[in-house]
Amino acid sequence: MLHHHTRSVRGVLHTTSETFQEHIINLLDQSEEKTLNVFSQVYRRMLPLSKELIGNLYTHIRSYFTAASDSEPDQHLQVFFYNLFPIAYHRAVHLNNGDLPEFYIECLKKSFDDLKPFGDIPKELSKSLTQSLDAGRLFIDVLQKAGEVLDEADKLDSLTLIPACRTHLLKMTYCKQCHGHAPSSVKACHGYCKNVIRGCLAQFLGVLDGPWSNVAEAIEAFVSSSIFSENGVISVIKGLDTKLSEAIMRAMQNGPDLEKKIKKACGTPELLPAKNESSGEPRSTQTSPAKWSTPPDPQFINFLSTIEKSRYFYSKTGDNLCEEGEYQRSEQHCWTGDSIGDYTNEVLPIGMDSQRYNPEIPLTTQPAYSEAARVNTLVDRLIKLRSMIVNTLPSNSRSYSDIQSDMARHDEEGSGARVDEFDDDDTAGSGSGSGELTPPPFDGAVSPTSPSSRSETTGSSPSLTSFISVLQILVVYAIVSFLSH
Repeated sequence: MLHHHTRSVRGVLHTTSETFQEHIINLLDQSEEKTLNVFSQVYRRMLPLSKELIGNLYTHIRSYFTAASDSEPDQHLQVFFYNLFPIAYHRAVHLNNGDLPEFYIECLKKSFDDLKPFGDIPKELSKSLTQSLDAGRLFIDVLQKAGEVLDEADKLDSLTLIPACRTHLLKMTYCKQCHGHAPSSVKACHGYCKNVIRGCLAQFLGVLDGPWSNVAEAIEAFVSSSIFSENGVISVIKGLDTKLSEAIMRAMQNGPDLEKKIKKACGTPELLPAKNESSGEPRSTQTSPAKWSTPPDPQFINFLSTIEKSRYFYSKTGDNLCEEGEYQRSEQHCWTGDSIGDYTNEVLPIGMDSQRYNPEIPLTTQPAYSEAARVNTLVDRLIKLRSMIVNTLPSNSRSYSDIQSDMARHDEEGSGARVDEFDDDDTAGSGSGSGELTPPPFDGAVSPTSPSSRSETTGSSPSLTSFISVLQILVVYAIVSFLSH
């Protein structure tokens, strides 16, 4: 079942990545067509000299988005506007026949930064386009890397089942005492099934649950704030043709003042005979701009639903197995793993902390180093993946609680959540005689006032409580210092 769900989630990630990239490329193709259509309708005199510039700009944007080139869009936008300026000035502002001499064109380009013929539009467009394309590239990269982690974890699953886990899985499906009973009347107890499945998953894959949940949560926030927002790549691309037109309009509106500044910087040009003068102005192509391609909303909706459901993928997937018809839905007159009767062991909740006290498969086994190293590598990859996402989120989308959560997760993921740190000594003498089966937090982040805290369960010394108090003060001080900068 875990293998099936892993393949399902991985398939959704892969399909969404490909669909998203294809959709953005289609939007860029349509945006280029719309831009050319605007020039042919509104700036007809500019079109012959601008067509190649427009084509080159969109080619570079597509190459950057598909990671075929690392040359950032702001560089190509700068070149585009530098080269567009002489054309816009002569064809839309100056409006004289003839061609500008080459030295005058170069003077206009060199004076671009001082004259700012298009206002702040080039700078604003450069920032929004680069950021949105970076977010789109990151989205695809995150989906691919997340799928790779799932794939590696899926391969790991069949290699790291400890003997106790294998024994109980066999006992769940085979019961020699059940012979002679009707198959429908004696099945493995529901609680026994849950303890076995949860215990097996917690041994190794359980340590991935927290980091994976954090990645899934970060992806959801990233999609809403950086992909489908008004500043997201889809919206920016759809507005690209309008922004380019607004830039030319800005130069035309400031025509008189702009011309004075140009004459001061470059003088009055002596025009050369126009090339292909007989061709006249290009005819306007009266074609209606094509509608934007339909977004693959069903695919994205399915993706978001899958990501949300996968938050506790490694801890809850196994529980679904126990809900199938092969297992008893109650704890009476069922196979307990040892006999037919009532299952009386406590069913411990999902989580690494709780599973240390699993009555069937306690989380106390020290794994082989090679296995632990492989799992810890996956944990590290998930932590880095989440950091990649969170570091790009808008600052206003990160609240005080987000920062607290980041610090807590850093402590949990960076230390306590590693499989090679399970210590049999930690559970010595922690039997069920106290009647309280809720275990202390695994990462040591205990609350001094909690009845199930480690200080009460194991009789820890006051020095431990003092240490925890000091640690909490340091954490609060770090948060305040972080927020003040």
